[in-house]
Amino acid sequence: MIKEIQGAIFQALSNDETLNRKVKSITDYLPGEEEQEFPFLVIGDLQFTPRNTFGSRGKEGSIALQVFSKYDGKLELMEIEAEIERILVTVSVPALGFFNLEVEDELFSEDEKDQTFQLDLRCRVAGED
Repeated sequence: MIKEIQGAIFQALSNDETLNRKVKSITDYLPGEEEQEFPFLVIGDLQFTPRNTFGSRGKEGSIALQVFSKYDGKLELMEIEAEIERILVTVSVPALGFFNLEVEDELFSEDEKDQTFQLDLRCRVAGED
């Protein structure tokens, strides 16, 4: 289930033309600074716990999404976040029955040394096996 969900999220984000005009790349690893153009999106860890209800086997968990920017302020990150949220509601995983994905938590931060800004999103994921 984890592989299918990560793949569906990556495909939905990577195939969206509007998001791809806003970010330079979408990866599942944090690239080295020398090889990376800003802004970029990283699909992070996906964690699950059992969620069996009413005779159905399922799982509930979260996935981390991180956006990195050199724009001086939060506007660029907020625009990218809006696109991510728009895309996430359209993600489907055909191998699963019920499936839900929504932004649960967000954190904006600034690295003054590197003059970069970061948005950390934690998305809630729930589905049936």
